[in-house]
Amino acid sequence: MKANEFIPVPEAMDGNQDFENKMAKIGRVIMDMGMKMNKDDAALEKGTKFGKLGDALTTIGNPGGPKSMGDLVKISGLSPKEIKQAMAVGQEMPDPVNKMRDKNPSPDIDGDDEFGNEPSDAEIDRMATDFARG
Repeated sequence: MKANEFIPVPEAMDGNQDFENKMAKIGRVIMDMGMKMNKDDAALEKGTKFGKLGDALTTIGNPGGPKSMGDLVKISGLSPKEIKQAMAVGQEMPDPVNKMRDKNPSPDIDGDDEFGNEPSDAEIDRMATDFARG
């Protein structure tokens, strides 16, 4: 018996993963835009609404996530026109998560350990390989 025969998969979780990932990326961009809107009270209020919209977009396809434009309007407090404009800008901008990733991580080759007297990365690798071999 297969798991999906006795464990029901909610419709919301059986969606298009590419679409959900795209909406999550746009949502992260819009949240990032919202954080930068802090010049005055009006901009801060708009930034807060953008943050709510971005957060909602990251939950599309999840149980309890928004399912329509009406849901996004209700959650964010923005008009459909403002939501479409923000999403258009979000599609064009790079994902802020990629800015945080280290493109060229440097290996621990100097042998010193900033956490004390711990084994080096090479020693840990050797011990793990030895353990795996038995």
